[in-house]
Amino acid sequence: MTSSNDDRNAFLSIKEDDIPQRLDRWLKRLMPNVSMVFLHKLIRTGAIRTNGKCVPVGYALCNGDNIRIPQRIYSKSICDKIPDVPRKLNHKDLMYIRNMVIYQDDHFLALNKPPAIAVQEGTKTRKCIDNMLVGLQRENEDRPRLVHRLDRDTSGVLLLARTRKSAAIIGKDFSDRKIMKIYWAAVEGIVTSDFFMMNSIIRANSNQDNQASTFCYRVACNYDNGISWVALYPVTGRKHQIRIHMSQYGHPVLFDCQYGNKKSYPMLGNNNTGIMNLHSRSILFNSLDKNKIAIQAPLHKHMINTWDLCGWQPNDFKEKDFLRCYYDVCIDRPTEE
Repeated sequence: MTSSNDDRNAFLSIKEDDIPQRLDRWLKRLMPNVSMVFLHKLIRTGAIRTNGKCVPVGYALCNGDNIRIPQRIYSKSICDKIPDVPRKLNHKDLMYIRNMVIYQDDHFLALNKPPAIAVQEGTKTRKCIDNMLVGLQRENEDRPRLVHRLDRDTSGVLLLARTRKSAAIIGKDFSDRKIMKIYWAAVEGIVTSDFFMMNSIIRANSNQDNQASTFCYRVACNYDNGISWVALYPVTGRKHQIRIHMSQYGHPVLFDCQYGNKKSYPMLGNNNTGIMNLHSRSILFNSLDKNKIAIQAPLHKHMINTWDLCGWQPNDFKEKDFLRCYYDVCIDRPTEE
């Protein structure tokens, strides 16, 4: 985005990094302290114009579009704007977020998120991944953008987009279920079905509507003392989906205090960390050049302890076998010519 001004209006030019995006949403990000209702009024009345014309509020911006905004609105908004996140991080937080990076290119980054830190801030949570992303910002670029979420106590792969364009493209791929994420979990009990697909209705809380949810899992290994290692693929992306499904199936994730019923396990001995054993192990997606990218996140210490106790080796599980089962059992395998 570039800008120029006269006494009455500010003129802003749309660049490639600003698209694809709706006009009203672009304006809201530019002027967050101006209400969306007022922005819509300014657009509809022609006070805000695009290429000299009055356009719909949902107009899809194009590279090179010229946006005219009344100077009195634009200047006050820019002067009053207060950053939502600190522009600088202390050295400890800077190293903390940079040490999470396990993949990066010109379009995407991936972090290996530790447990016990939220992805976004909440009512009682200020320290979060989102507020540290300024530490991964490259010179003359925007800070990276979140494109999906992980629960606070879930560790593993967290994908970020470097630009608005890459965020929009990968966001659509998430919506269209073109991205495959595989999770690992240590769960209570001996899971007997080697491969299983579950369809059910779930609701993460009383304020949420019932939602259809689908996921499949494959047992990687069982431990005689009553713990199983399972690999899971959530076909749909519902809140707490894996945790709810496994609890419904009678095998809650270890240390999941919300959907499970135990805070300690005698068979773990000194390894009762109290940290949920759910890890976003890998993600597979198409980059902007259509090449496939596969990213894998190593286990964190709390799960390494469980794996060591049970005698499990991460290399014992082959994701290709899991994907083969998924295609053979759950969907029609693409015809090979």
